Amino acid sequence: MNEEEKGILVGIVIGDGHVSKADSRISVTHSLSQLDYAKYKASLITKIFGGVCNINYYSTTLPNGKSYPMCSFMKSNPYFRILRKLMYKDGKKNISYDILNLLTPLSISLWYMDDGHARRNVNKDGFVSSVSTEISTCCSYEEASIICKWFKDKHDVEFKPYKEKGFFSIRCNTQESHKFARIVQPHIIPSMLYKLSHVSDLSFHERMAPTGKCSKCEKDIYDKRQKGLCGKCYSLQYYRLVRRVREGRSDSPRGFYLG
Repeated sequence: MNEEEKGILVGIVIGDGHVSKADSRISVTHSLSQLDYAKYKASLITKIFGGVCNINYYSTTLPNGKSYPMCSFMKSNPYFRILRKLMYKDGKKNISYDILNLLTPLSISLWYMDDGHARRNVNKDGFVSSVSTEISTCCSYEEASIICKWFKDKHDVEFKPYKEKGFFSIRCNTQESHKFARIVQPHIIPSMLYKLSHVSDLSFHERMAPTGKCSKCEKDIYDKRQKGLCGKCYSLQYYRLVRRVREGRSDSPRGFYLG
């Protein structure tokens, strides 16, 4: 197994993947709206180990009584026993500097597609003035600090810990969000590109005055070149077009700036 393949598996496990204690098996679960992403992960794992990863479909009911469609897959291989010993301590995922050193830009993107969040700050004039990028690590302060140090050491991106529901996660500011986007954007699949749209919105809006109203959501727009759409609506339209191009159902769109 090469370093890229090890990094893929570590990235999946750090994110939403779970390695069982009872056997050598990984399980991955997503909402049905992220079916494309689940299939993408399954394809990465089968490329490493061979065989197949069958997607299972079911519904889960929360205490509020609402039912949500889900999809999942599992894969067994003796290597997952090694990953379990490496990444779990006292039954919980453990994030150390050595584990982080196994990550590649591709595996960082998998982690971000699982646990990443895009945040926008809108000023009094109604346009995006700054953004932040968050990764819900949900760990101790010590582990969050290690993750921040690793990103700074290895990629020169400055994240900082913040408290979230009794645990700690990490976030970076506008300038660092641009740098982080450049690392992961080449590896983000089309259906998950919305997780980078905050950087795109900022690129459209910063230092601009409103030029009209969005034809879809009626919010202020700041660039007449975006077909009468605000940055968010334009981004969503662009990402849908990229997906159609990759599926061979449309011509190639013009370039798109992520900062």
